[in-house]
Amino acid sequence: MSQSTLQAKDNDITPYQSIPQRLLPDNFRQTLQQNIDNQLAIIKIKVEDEQAVNKTCNVSLSNQQQRYDILKSITSNDLDNVFAYLNGLVQKNNLDLDNNELDIFDKYELSLALYQDSLQQLPECNLWHVLRAYYLEKPKYVNKDLSSLLEQELYCRVDLRLLADVLQSITGSTTIKDNIAGAFLFYFSLPFLEKYILNQEHLIWPFFAENLHYIDQALGLFGETNLECYKTANALAILSLFPQLPKPYIPLLQEWALGAGRRFRLQSQLILNKIPNIHLEVEKALLSTKQDIRIVASDWLAKLGGDSSIKSLKRALSIEKKEAVIASILSALSQLGEDISYYLSPDYLLNEAKKGLKTKKPVSLDWLEPYMLPELMWQNGQKVAVEIIYWWIILAVKLKQTTDNGLFDFYLKLLDVKSQQKLGYFVVQMFIIQDTELTSDKYTRYVRSALNTKGMLALCKYSEPYQIADIVRPYLKFHSSKRSEISAVFEAIVTINHAVITQLIYSTSLRYSSNIVRKNAKKILEEFAQAQACSLEQLIERMVPTANLNERGVLDFDYGDRKFTAQLDHCLQLVIKNEAGKILKSLPEATNSENVEQIKAYKILLTSSKKELKQVINNQTKRLYDMMSIGQVWSYQDWFANLYQHPIMNRMIESLIWLEVDNNNIVINSFRPTEDGCLININDDEVTLNPEHYIKLAHSVYLSDDQVEGWLNHLKDYKVTPLFTQFANHLPDLSQVIDNKLNDYYGKVIKLNILKNILYSKGYHSITDWDCIDGFAKLYSSLGIRARIMVSQFYRTTTNSDETVKLYDLYFTQQIGTIEKTIPLDRVPQIILAESYADYCLVAKTK
Repeated sequence: MSQSTLQAKDNDITPYQSIPQRLLPDNFRQTLQQNIDNQLAIIKIKVEDEQAVNKTCNVSLSNQQQRYDILKSITSNDLDNVFAYLNGLVQKNNLDLDNNELDIFDKYELSLALYQDSLQQLPECNLWHVLRAYYLEKPKYVNKDLSSLLEQELYCRVDLRLLADVLQSITGSTTIKDNIAGAFLFYFSLPFLEKYILNQEHLIWPFFAENLHYIDQALGLFGETNLECYKTANALAILSLFPQLPKPYIPLLQEWALGAGRRFRLQSQLILNKIPNIHLEVEKALLSTKQDIRIVASDWLAKLGGDSSIKSLKRALSIEKKEAVIASILSALSQLGEDISYYLSPDYLLNEAKKGLKTKKPVSLDWLEPYMLPELMWQNGQKVAVEIIYWWIILAVKLKQTTDNGLFDFYLKLLDVKSQQKLGYFVVQMFIIQDTELTSDKYTRYVRSALNTKGMLALCKYSEPYQIADIVRPYLKFHSSKRSEISAVFEAIVTINHAVITQLIYSTSLRYSSNIVRKNAKKILEEFAQAQACSLEQLIERMVPTANLNERGVLDFDYGDRKFTAQLDHCLQLVIKNEAGKILKSLPEATNSENVEQIKAYKILLTSSKKELKQVINNQTKRLYDMMSIGQVWSYQDWFANLYQHPIMNRMIESLIWLEVDNNNIVINSFRPTEDGCLININDDEVTLNPEHYIKLAHSVYLSDDQVEGWLNHLKDYKVTPLFTQFANHLPDLSQVIDNKLNDYYGKVIKLNILKNILYSKGYHSITDWDCIDGFAKLYSSLGIRARIMVSQFYRTTTNSDETVKLYDLYFTQQIGTIEKTIPLDRVPQIILAESYADYCLVAKTK
């Protein structure tokens, strides 16, 4: 019996509200003709280029000519019929447009009503018009590729039952519901689906509640074959939207929620958490004969947070024999507020360690012996028995968790700070050493992977961050093939919660040879940011390294009788001074009465600080420029804490002009921070910011010409060299723009090497088509916007320094789901438009 036979009584499903049919305004008929004319003007130029290539290269390209001929063949009568069709007055099969071979429009990227969203911008437009237009011009989007339409077209964000009925009425297809289910359960990635359904739950779940056989199929129930390869994770995400979980699904989800497999565990638990008194079922699992289920059950009870489960956990603890389960139960009890100090005493820990060490050691730890372990101390200064540390590492490997182990958190806090750092350094160092041992034969292969010992990395949470960064960097540099192992290290060290670690992982997520490692690094940071109740951008801003400078922006070196400092000068260089304020080229050598080893450490620290300072300045200069480009707004509190009070950022922001804006984004003040801590305006008057207002970087698009000139004179008078230009670039003239593309220098011949050098230095990357490149793009990831500068095609392998290309145009696209869609120039953020246009002009004017 299929789940689809379930009655609506499990969930109260209300009817959806239909959308009325209405007519488009008559003047849209003229818009259709104008859309054709605009495309013809653009394609005509490309036809001429195509003909020139045919002549020069002795080839016979015809794509642009065919596009031109198709549009040219459309008559006034054709457009009358299209207009009537959009209004629902004629059927699609009655149109005689290009012999009814309408797929040809999609093939050649041509459009009528959908051109530049001209239809969607009409106040009279609704779902009926949009879906008719897609069925006419891009029919694949309402059939096999419905997911792309759902991703990009906001008009389709309606009750899925309504969408199905409208599409069935327009197309006459009997597979529309299958297409909708396929989009959500097969084509959508889980991350995209989760974003898509956010705040739209009421539009999604009723469709699936009335068509539960799709969920059945995704979950693999009742022997049904999953012909569409529906994704189980997607089905669970949709089930999580249901006000009440249909009862027949409960046994399967309980099995997944408590099972040894991690794949659907968390999703299943979150869905089942809605069931009243679910903790009673979870408590039963504490008595399972399977160790893994008992561990999962105790962890789940800790997350549920119910005091009533404490008795069950204590009862389970009293009879439990397996060390891994005991650790999990103790961690759960602690999270539920129970006092577990008895279980943390040195005597108890030693006794447990001796019992645990009688069991078989994991094969993956065959290299570890007690004599290798560092000497550690409890907080009271007493020495920790080596058996305890040895057992902790073995237990950590058995638990296989790099993070989220509350019990080890308690264990580590029993140690003094130096011991916490020693143990953390030891486990990371040994993991890397074991993971990177090589054979001595001529093939030089890795001896093993340390992945099976990743659990011991959970003991690194309180490590000294700079030490960890120093051993992880070469691991990243020389062992990029160790993708899973690197990700395991990142999962563990991110919990150190220090700027130098966060920035190391962040830089890896941006620039690393392995795409898998980059993606994993970003995911790890996003999850860590979520745990810190902030966005990834906020986390990165809060975690800017200080290069060891204190809150005064100073690095102190105490030689004993002599004292020296290093601090940033106006050129953002670390300047060394003695007590008299005299500038020194370097730290002096130690005298006979001074500690030689300490002074060697100072010199190493200074070298490390200089290196880190250079990285911070490079990274943060780029980040601040990007923040200016997207119009980033800081709250007064965030700007003050993360920029103004940061020892390096404070000096960097002194060379930039800032704006104070109110809640309506109206500029209240423009100002610059000074070296003495003041905020001054264009007239050198000190200003006081309103804590209720916001702050953003200034740009010429925000200020008048007089204000721009005044600030440029101010910077010159104060001999301030800005980190980057804020006032050099202006908005282009959009009055003569066609097809939302800026083509002031269309056809300009440029040397290829010069073109690449300029655009690569400004953060653009090449747009490739197999082995050819036909443009360059710069991504503003937080907005999903790309600036695209297009050129005539050239081969990626070209090395001829004299080769030239033609510059074409500049336009912008935005990522909507998995679709890149051209956006109108008047919708592009003004600074991105101005800065990108400046890049386009710079390329064109370079000789």
